[in-house]
Formats: sequence, structure tokens, C-alpha cells
Amino acid sequence: MNRKYIICAAASAVLLIGLAAFISNTDGKSSHGSRTQTLDQYQLEPYLNLCGWDVSLIGSEEIRIPNRFEGVYSEYAALQKEQGFDLDSHKGCNAMRYTYSVNNYGRDNVMAELILCEDELIAADIYENTPDGFMEKIK
Repeated sequence: MNRKYIICAAASAVLLIGLAAFISNTDGKSSHGSRTQTLDQYQLEPYLNLCGWDVSLIGSEEIRIPNRFEGVYSEYAALQKEQGFDLDSHKGCNAMRYTYSVNNYGRDNVMAELILCEDELIAADIYENTPDGFMEKIK
């Protein structure tokens, strides 16, 4: 019986060490000042869980990052740059956008969007769909 507890404790320790390494690797910034997070689609929900969000996948779609940022997209790129993501280096890239419902924020209609380009997290946003049809950034 004690052997099972020792094995479980050892396995837990290995998982915690791996989790700590993952968090330290994905939460840091590179020497260029932008986030360097390599994730595949199966790591997105656990990544959001590690950030404290209980989420449910709503959907995903392929998108293309514009070659030139104008208007709303220029504002979005500036917002992402403030958060440590540099969309400028991904202009013209085909990417996947994953949209999640955030279940534990305390308000309805809170969403998380993550954008991956070749398994690199290039944009992330938490927002609320408001009743008037607009989106409000969650701070």
C-alpha cells in the first residue's frame, strides 16, 4: 500500500516540475520583448486553465493576418503589442483563431481568443460581448 503512495507522489512531483517548466517557458518574454510561446491546439485549454480561466471551446477557424494593418486591425495590433505579442512579424500569415467561453469570470458572455501561427501563440485576448453588440476588453 505504501509503495502505491510513493509512486503517486513521485509521479506528482514529476508532473509539477514539468508544469513549472512549462509555465516559466510560456510566461516569459524573449530578448526581443515579445512573448515566445509555442503551443499546439491541444495545449490551449490547459494554458488558459493555468492562467486561472475555466474555459469551453466554442470553435476555431482559419484566418489570414493582413499584409497591412489599417483601422480596427491597427488598433488590435497595438493592443496585442502592449500585451507582448508582435503581430507585425506575422503579416500575411495564415493562422488559426480559437474562441473559448470563459466560465468562471462572474459575468456572462466573456470570451477568450487565442491565435496560433505555426504553433506559435501570436495573439491572446479576453473580452466580453456586450448587449449592444460591441466587445469590451476585460482588464
